[in-house]
Amino acid sequence: MLRKMLAALSIAAVLVVAPAAAFAADGDYPPPPPPKELSLAGSTAGSVCNGGVPYIVYKVQLNDPGNISTGHFANLVFPDGTVVPLRQLVQSPTDPGTWTVSGITLWPGASVDASGQPTGWPGWEQINGQYVYTGGNHGATRTATSAKIEVNPEIVVPVSYPEETASCSGPKTTTTVMNTTTSSSKSSLSSTGVSPLLLPIGIAAAVLVLLGLVVFLLMRRRTAR
Repeated sequence: MLRKMLAALSIAAVLVVAPAAAFAADGDYPPPPPPKELSLAGSTAGSVCNGGVPYIVYKVQLNDPGNISTGHFANLVFPDGTVVPLRQLVQSPTDPGTWTVSGITLWPGASVDASGQPTGWPGWEQINGQYVYTGGNHGATRTATSAKIEVNPEIVVPVSYPEETASCSGPKTTTTVMNTTTSSSKSSLSSTGVSPLLLPIGIAAAVLVLLGLVVFLLMRRRTAR
């Protein structure tokens, strides 16, 4: 009975060891499991208008359990190609596979002075000391409805310009039409449809008519005598 048990164990050992020995002899081993996939799930972007200044509010979360990402700096890229640099992601102290960053930054084309007061808005530019809406200065971002958060990999998130309020849509004192220069005198003349060049001619014609009438009356008086 004991001999049969020993024989069975020997056969089982051969069956287990033989395949491993074959792999080792040929230099082939079972392939390692594929690395876990990267993702930016949980990342978001939004907008807010504060004190007449448009801002982007963002949260970026890089899920990298396999530690295979080649970069950890986040950018927000609009459909027109405008790139907004965000910040460097920070590795979680409790979960090494998670990197996050969050914050707030100016909307493209927006600017503030040293006291935080608005001095620029997308689509508006200062020309000769006056704000003029030109559509430049990243004006295309005002109509965007989404943007890409890029780290490695990337994700598309919804984001749009803050609600068009009186304080955030643009400057309070504006000029909306470029290259329009008309003086008050020209405007008043244009409204009557009379060119300033015709005024002297009209006055001279009136004088001639009046002189002709006087001469006619004098001649008629002499004839009557």
